[in-house]
Amino acid sequence: MKRIPFSESELLPNPNPRSFLKMFNPPITPAENLRMAVRGEIPYWIPGSETISFNPNIVPDNICRVFVHETEVPEQKGGPDMFGLDWIYVEEVGGSTVKPGNPILEDANDWKEVIHFPDIEKWDWAGCAARNKEYLGDGSMPVFSTHFTGMYERLISFMDFAEAAVALIDEEQQDAVHELFDALADLHCRIVDKEVEYFHIDGITFHDDWGSQMSTFFSTNTYREMLVPHIRKVVDHCHEKGIIFEMHSCGHNDRIAEVYAEMGVDMWRPQPMNDFDMVYRTVDGRYMMGMMLPQPKAGATDAEKEAAIRALLDRYSVPHHNIYLTNRAPDPQFTQFYYRVCREYLNEMAEKAGEA
Repeated sequence: MKRIPFSESELLPNPNPRSFLKMFNPPITPAENLRMAVRGEIPYWIPGSETISFNPNIVPDNICRVFVHETEVPEQKGGPDMFGLDWIYVEEVGGSTVKPGNPILEDANDWKEVIHFPDIEKWDWAGCAARNKEYLGDGSMPVFSTHFTGMYERLISFMDFAEAAVALIDEEQQDAVHELFDALADLHCRIVDKEVEYFHIDGITFHDDWGSQMSTFFSTNTYREMLVPHIRKVVDHCHEKGIIFEMHSCGHNDRIAEVYAEMGVDMWRPQPMNDFDMVYRTVDGRYMMGMMLPQPKAGATDAEKEAAIRALLDRYSVPHHNIYLTNRAPDPQFTQFYYRVCREYLNEMAEKAGEA
C-alpha cells in the first residue's frame, strides 16, 4: 500500500478525549500504527499515550493496587488480592503494598500447601464486557490491560522482599520457585485468554519491578535462570493470541536490557535513570523502547522545536524506528507540532527505505 503523505486535515480536533493525538483524521488508526511499529515497520507517527488502559474491577489485584480503569471504579483502596493477601494503601506514595513482616510462605518448598490459586471462572467476564462496551471503543484505539503482579513481585507478596530474594538463589528452594513461577505463568495465560475472548485487548502490560534506583536486584544469570523462562511462556502465549507484550519493569536495569530481549517482549519502558543510548544499542531493533517526549523550552521558536524533535528521531529512530512515548505533551499545540514533524520525518525515512 502506497504511503499516505501528511495532510493538514489530520490536525482537526479529535472528538475522542482519550487520545493524546489532537487530530481528527489520521491516515490509519492508532491501533494499526502501533502494530506497524511492533512489527518493525516504519509507523506513521511515533506511538504514544493514545493507548486505552483497561483494568477491570473483576480482577481483585486491580482493586487492591488501586489501579481500576473501567466504567465502574470502586472507592476501595487496598484490600485482598486474587490470592487472598491483604494489601494496604499508602496515601503518601499513592500505591499499595502487602503488610511486611507477616509472610504466608517461609520456605518456597511449601508453596503447594500454602498458596491457594484463584478460580478465575468465577469472575464475571461477560458482565464486565457488557458494561464496558463503550469504554473499550471501536477498535481504533489500542486497548492494554495491566497484569499485577509479576513473578518476582508475587513472590515478594508471599515471602517478603529479603526472603524472596534468597529463594531465587537458594539451591534448596530453586526447584520449588520454578514450579511456582510456572504455575503463575499458566495463571497469567488463562487470564490473557479471557481478556482476548471478552475484551478483545490489543496487549498486556506485565508488571514486575527488577531493580532499584541504583542497580538491578540480582545478577544477570539469576534473571536468566529463574525468571526468563516463565515470563517467556506468557510472552509466547500473548503472541500466539496475536497480542502485544509490554514489560513494565522499574529500576536502573539498563545492564539487563538484553534479558528483556531474550524473553521476546515487544516493549519495555525504562525509567529516566537508565542509559537510553546503551539500551537502544543493545536492543538493536528487537523490541520497542519507551521514552519521554522532550518538552520545548519557554519561548522556543518553531524552528527550534522542529530541530529538537528531529534530533530525538535522528538519535533513536535510525537505524531502528523502535521507540514509543510514555508521556503526554501538556501543550496541545506542541503535540500537534510534534505529530506533524513525526509524520514528515517518518515518511522521508520510509521513502529512503523503499517503503513509500
